Amino acid sequence: MAEIRKADRIQQLAGAEDYIIDASATGIALTIGKDDPVVQGKEVLLEVSGGSKSVQLRADVVYVKKTESGEKQAGFKYLGLTDVNRNTIADMIDAYSKGVPIRAKIIR
Repeated sequence: MAEIRKADRIQQLAGAEDYIIDASATGIALTIGKDDPVVQGKEVLLEVSGGSKSVQLRADVVYVKKTESGEKQAGFKYLGLTDVNRNTIADMIDAYSKGVPIRAKIIR
């Protein structure tokens, strides 16, 4: 049975490469490039930013899927979060609810 997240999260509905689909205090889902070599079960480094804040986070690739429209999406679970990182993510999600955009990209 899949684990259900208990953290607050945001969702965006448009699609583009590195576009955030869903974000929470525990993970993030992105639309990624069709040729992006992201593999389920591997670890990546993400950069998440919003407003004047930015944080680099290690994350596990939880899933990679292709949508009916042909977009490629991947879900990531943050690894080894510090209290500072948790607070930064929570602040970004809160700011998003007030209109401040959040961006994310895979660094490696």
